[in-house]
Amino acid sequence: MKVKAVLPSRGLIYARTIKGLLKNIDSKDIIIVEEKPMPNCFNEGIQIALDQGADYIWMMEEDNELPEGILEKLLITAKQGNKIVTVDYTVGGGNSHIYRLNDKPAWCGIGCTLIHKDVFNSIQSPWFEVDKHLNFTDEGFKILEIDKEVVGKKFGGHDSLFFYIKARPLGYDIKVLDGHLGHFRCKEVPKRELNNGHYNIYSL
Repeated sequence: MKVKAVLPSRGLIYARTIKGLLKNIDSKDIIIVEEKPMPNCFNEGIQIALDQGADYIWMMEEDNELPEGILEKLLITAKQGNKIVTVDYTVGGGNSHIYRLNDKPAWCGIGCTLIHKDVFNSIQSPWFEVDKHLNFTDEGFKILEIDKEVVGKKFGGHDSLFFYIKARPLGYDIKVLDGHLGHFRCKEVPKRELNNGHYNIYSL
């Protein structure tokens, strides 16, 4: 069984995220993709992992807490027949990254999510997209195309929506582990010329 960690990045990764990552997986099994827009860095990292023969892909983002032993917990649950396993963490406004419909996880972020290769192989690439919008109604939702000029100015939608919209009809449900992880933020960036220049990092 081979596990590859995929970390899409805009170019800056929290030191605490890297330290937690290295406590869980060997550095040779880490794939970091940068200098590409979202969601290209997501899709490219996944393709590299699949090409390297990964059975499981451990997806994360550059600002999430990854405590020692968390990958092992994800794998134990995955081996019980769960192809998508995640851990809860807080996003903006104090909300969970997991969105539920009828008390069942419908989609989630990928800050610490383990996904079996079968899920990616069952869904046509690109797995993550940002050029569409969901318009929610009482009857459900409609998928609308976003103007190309707007796509580069928006944020999100590449992880918590369209990947799971493709996966759920194929029977790939989300299993959520007990517990809650931190989601790092930087309170302020000191001036570079100060010796006491460490960043004030906190967790949501």
